[in-house]
Amino acid sequence: MYGTFIIFSSIILILTWFTFNHLGKSPVEILSFLQTHKKFDLTMSNIFFPFKNNLLPILYYLAIIAYIEPSIMQVVYMSSSPSQARSVFLYAAFISYIIMGSILLIALFVFIKMPGLRGIEAWNYILASSSPNFRVLICLCLLAMAMSTADSKLHTSAILIVYDLLGSIRRTKMDAAKQILLTRITILVLSIFAMLLLICNRYSPRYDYIFRHISAFLVPSIRLYSVVVVAPFIVAVLGVRIRLPIVLMDMAIGLCTMYGWDKWIGPMVGPVSSTFVSIVANGLFMLTAHHVWPNQKDRQLPNDHPLA
Repeated sequence: MYGTFIIFSSIILILTWFTFNHLGKSPVEILSFLQTHKKFDLTMSNIFFPFKNNLLPILYYLAIIAYIEPSIMQVVYMSSSPSQARSVFLYAAFISYIIMGSILLIALFVFIKMPGLRGIEAWNYILASSSPNFRVLICLCLLAMAMSTADSKLHTSAILIVYDLLGSIRRTKMDAAKQILLTRITILVLSIFAMLLLICNRYSPRYDYIFRHISAFLVPSIRLYSVVVVAPFIVAVLGVRIRLPIVLMDMAIGLCTMYGWDKWIGPMVGPVSSTFVSIVANGLFMLTAHHVWPNQKDRQLPNDHPLA
């Protein structure tokens, strides 16, 4: 695992360095070019607030926490303690900034070299103007990123299905050997199903039409997932244990808030997602009901301190 990470990170850094050398300009020349180019504005307002409406930037960045993927939740509750989960996310965030910064630098160097390129033309230019060794590095980076993402998503999906879904349905607990075998079978089935979907979507217009409708259906379902799940998850990470009736009422409050915001408030403030507002209402109601509910005491997570 560590070897794969070192190789993957090294390839991205080498690719960035090769792109900088191929550019043939010093950092001073790069900055002067960006400051004078019309299509590139280095002002802080354009970097962090690329919106004309003053309300949209705030809601946009707040909405980043509105969707916490199941894979992130799985990392948290599979950790031995909250401090271990905090360390994992701290290291992952630091490494992610390095990788994303390297990718952005590659795109920036290509823009400086050929400012008129758009979209896929940039990739065509990179491949056409690079040496065979450079093309190999690009292919390795793309394959490594695709395989890493697919591997983590498949493992997370299999664990959620076997340990959480089937584990909660079965009354008797499966032994470790059966769980591992069933997890591997689930990964194999999900991989085959994903490849079949990709092939059908690529070569059949009929299936492409079906997949577009499936994607249109998944967008509102993701909003429902965020409103229902994210607030209880954050409260649990903070170390508060909420009773099941409060959680169920809290989920209903979040859904009602999302519906009311979209119907009455949304048209007045503009096309802003109500997901974040519903999550806030969800969490506030949950904490209020937790402290008002009789005979209910706050309990911390065992053997550790809550995340703060």
